[in-house]
Amino acid sequence: MFHFMAFIFLIPFLSFLATAQTNNCRILWDDVKQISFDSCHSVVPQVVAVGDTIHILWFNAYFVQCTDGELGIYFSRSIDGGNTFSSPQRLNTRFISSGGQGQLVVSGKYLNVLCSARIDTMNPVIYGIGLLRSTDAGETWETKILSTELWAAYSIAALDSFVYITFGYSVRNPYRLYDGVLMSNDYGATFDTIALGLPFTDFDGRAGVRRLLATKRGLHFVYNVELFGIPEIAYRRSTDNGYTWPAPETLSTVEPLTSQQPRIGGDDNGNLYVVWNDGKYGGNFSGTILMRQSTDNGETWLSEQAISQYATAIFSDIAIDKKGHRVIVWVKS
Repeated sequence: MFHFMAFIFLIPFLSFLATAQTNNCRILWDDVKQISFDSCHSVVPQVVAVGDTIHILWFNAYFVQCTDGELGIYFSRSIDGGNTFSSPQRLNTRFISSGGQGQLVVSGKYLNVLCSARIDTMNPVIYGIGLLRSTDAGETWETKILSTELWAAYSIAALDSFVYITFGYSVRNPYRLYDGVLMSNDYGATFDTIALGLPFTDFDGRAGVRRLLATKRGLHFVYNVELFGIPEIAYRRSTDNGYTWPAPETLSTVEPLTSQQPRIGGDDNGNLYVVWNDGKYGGNFSGTILMRQSTDNGETWLSEQAISQYATAIFSDIAIDKKGHRVIVWVKS
């Protein structure tokens, strides 16, 4: 039997060519830097750059020689443009689940990581919404428990001093499932519940099926929805700071083939891009990365476009810079 180890690596641009290419149109990169070194599977890396400070978050999953004390959410940062990185720091506390991944958002020196939290440390199966928060660019961290009921953390987005969190929850008599929205206007120090009773979006409970984007023109939410027993890609938005959310729109083609793992990117000019993995063009446990674009802040959407050349792609993501350049990445299987 073969085993493999997963570590976190970073490949930075050569500092003097950070925004340029060579004459043969090839981007020059520095040598690979290894960030994680333990015995666990280091997976789901996230990177956010603010000036010369680079923040990296990842999740340590179980491996043969990995101990329980090594599992969980890890953080490292560079304050010199990626030349050196701090030692990996495990962010888990007794309240933060070691079995759940985190989502990182950054606003200046304020870092917020959305994660699952144990409401009752004596009962490990009861979880709520947890927040790992730093007010000094990752130097120190605090743990916040945002819910004292059985609420499921979905996604997080930040825009200046505003932080938004979407979540799922249940009510009894009769039993129903709904979504809700939390908002902070002080970089995550305090939160208010601003929306409840939204249509439930937890299709299958898998990590990574929901993503939230905050722009100056609204909040944009993509997720999987079950239509005729098949997962499709849905989009809904709020243009009043998260208080109301009109009916969702299905972006993928409704057909007996799976559409999954949506990601969204956009800018403050109303340009939005949603990418996902789709099985309509074949693929065994993989598929084709498709994209749809809106140029009017989500009012209408252009026809879907195939991004990956072959049906061997999964786990895509997209980013847009201030000049409107789009970068799409995915895993090739």
